[in-house]
Amino acid sequence: MGYFLIGVTVFIEVIALSTVLRPGADDPNWELRWRSLDPVHRDWLASMTTDPRWMRTLSDPEEVALARGFSRRQSRSLAHFELAAGVVAALAVVLTLAGLAPASTVGIGLGLVALVRVSVESWRTRQIRRKVRLGFEPGELPTPLTQTPS
Repeated sequence: MGYFLIGVTVFIEVIALSTVLRPGADDPNWELRWRSLDPVHRDWLASMTTDPRWMRTLSDPEEVALARGFSRRQSRSLAHFELAAGVVAALAVVLTLAGLAPASTVGIGLGLVALVRVSVESWRTRQIRRKVRLGFEPGELPTPLTQTPS
């Protein structure tokens, strides 16, 4: 069981570290292009990144590139939370393997990792989506608040 716990913890940490340490946006002028967008269009494009089905509906290559850049930026900012939660899980594994804490401590540590990840990602998605009008049909795309839904 000890090897499994070490393996899971190392896997979580490697994923989080690789995301945190990844260099900036692939396109050096992405930030300039993103800021030059109309704020309503920028909010709409950001909301499109919150659902993979919505991302697939984008057909303009420029919009796709901007949306992917925004998505990368969001995942990098979430990686810091994952890294912190991963440290808690690693500490739980070390304490358990040293015999200083019961095995349930690992479950609690890994549960905290999942809880932090899901909570932060859900909060971010709500923050992004609140700037657009969302339809009631699952397949309906968001519309900017300044436009009426069609």
